[in-house]
Amino acid sequence: MASEGITPLDYMAGLLNGTVEYDEIKFEAAKAAAPYVHPRLSAVEAKVAMTVEDLDEAQLNAEILREGTAAGLISGGSTH
Repeated sequence: MASEGITPLDYMAGLLNGTVEYDEIKFEAAKAAAPYVHPRLSAVEAKVAMTVEDLDEAQLNAEILREGTAAGLISGGSTH
């Protein structure tokens, strides 16, 4: 698979969408290699130091603007 320039996940996705032909050896290799090339996401503990109730209106509006801009939902300017 490396010689073909695809990752184990690319190979398995190709099987699902029909763009790659099934080969038992390649499939087993991809299945065995996938956890090393594509690690699973792990849960992390979040510690929240402040809640919405701790913010005044100006701080809350500033936080909404910052998060909305970072997410691409707001294109700068104000929240009004």
